Amino acid sequence: MEAGLLSEREREDVPGPEYQFRHALFQKAAYRSLSRSTRRRYHRRVALAMEAHFPSMVETRPDVFAHHLTEAGEHARAIGHWVRAGRLALERQDSPEALGHLNRALELLPALTDDSRRLQRELEIRMDLGFSMLEVHGYAAPETERMFARVWELLLQVGEALPRLDLSLWGLFAYYRGRSEYHRAKELAERLVDLGQRHGQWELQSLGDVMNAVILFAWGRPWDAARELACVLGRPEPSLDEHRALSIRYGTDPWMMALAESAIVHAMLGRVEESRRRAREALELAGRLGHPYTLGSTQVSVAMARLIRRDASGALSLVDRALSFASERRFVMWSTWATLIRGGALAGLGQPREGLALARGVLEVWRARGVHHGIPSCLNLIAKSWLALGELQEAVAAIDEALAGSAETGEVISEAWLHLNRGECLRRAGREEEAGSCFVRALAVAREQGAGLPELRATVSLCRLLRDRGQAEGARRMLERACAGFEPGGECLDLQQARALRDELSRGGEAVWGVASP
Repeated sequence: MEAGLLSEREREDVPGPEYQFRHALFQKAAYRSLSRSTRRRYHRRVALAMEAHFPSMVETRPDVFAHHLTEAGEHARAIGHWVRAGRLALERQDSPEALGHLNRALELLPALTDDSRRLQRELEIRMDLGFSMLEVHGYAAPETERMFARVWELLLQVGEALPRLDLSLWGLFAYYRGRSEYHRAKELAERLVDLGQRHGQWELQSLGDVMNAVILFAWGRPWDAARELACVLGRPEPSLDEHRALSIRYGTDPWMMALAESAIVHAMLGRVEESRRRAREALELAGRLGHPYTLGSTQVSVAMARLIRRDASGALSLVDRALSFASERRFVMWSTWATLIRGGALAGLGQPREGLALARGVLEVWRARGVHHGIPSCLNLIAKSWLALGELQEAVAAIDEALAGSAETGEVISEAWLHLNRGECLRRAGREEEAGSCFVRALAVAREQGAGLPELRATVSLCRLLRDRGQAEGARRMLERACAGFEPGGECLDLQQARALRDELSRGGEAVWGVASP
């Protein structure tokens, strides 16, 4: 103090004075003047003082505590605090800082002498490192691929100990899904279901069930997805505290995810009222939970369900809240999904140019980051915007690219929409025969998948074409049966349009193109 190397200041939250070097160079010179053994002794004293007198600092600044333990040579104790520091950085979405803390933990792993515990710790650290790398390097970077390849090896080696570990398993699933590695994601899901059943952990089994549902939906099997989700929601609902604990332990709450995904799945099935009910339940529960990631992801899922039901204004109001939330917390992946939904909603509200710009921006981000999942849906929205703008060639090119990508990855849930929109492009171009074939193809795909809403929309498009070709009676009968087979109380824009067209039609000839009545 007398030499002016230290300055003193008072802080309201700390009793007594606080001392600080006037310049970092003074601190560095003083530190280097100490012998290694003296430095280690001082670091140990600092660590002991923090534990005894500043426990809140140990909790809130685990990186500081871990640093002193590391420099004191207490590496085994330091590992857990470096991991906690990394996870706190991940929660703040500070991935570069998280990488630094977690890499320190990985470097100290040889200090653990118990082989099984060391493997478990390595799995925990590398899984968190992988998520940090996704944000910093993207999905396709070689270092990210190597990290997750090692995570999978460790997952198999840990084996039966997995149910005891607190791992963000949803994040690992999201990595495989994002890369369209659906079979590996399905393998993870089935492994969790098996472990959950054998160890009596319903929450682990439910997490696997939700993962299975997400993959089955992408594969164009929405009824199978609905059954998986019904299994989760058929189990006793957790308490609010249990919901929160699950969100922290696994990276998501399986029950919450089942509600949100059900809203999307039932919208595609044409079970509109069920979709709305699940959406209301999901938003209400997410609001009570107060878990930031859960709330944001739920808002995005429900907005997607609304967009499928063609409730563009409802989707827009919800997704704007999600986007504001995402930008505050830098939740990159679902903020891009929120942006895509916003683009689709704007296009549905008569602003296709604005919607097109947003969707193309999302496509650019996903490709740059090595994301493949969702690209067919993104291209479909781009195609619809081009169609609304009258740019038919660009629209067809986007649809053809999406269909090729779907065939390559197996993500075929958008296939009926793509054939339907291709038909609308061809009809606009005056190529009615080819347009009819596309509508028939859309109908066939929708029926094969059991996707009631795209089937109804394809029926309306085909019947408009039949009406214009003088085959009104056949079109009317198709619409009559389609409307009668729709869910009671499931009012939506598609059903309203189908009824309006049915009421408008007068008697005419039979339908062609070999379409059996729905």
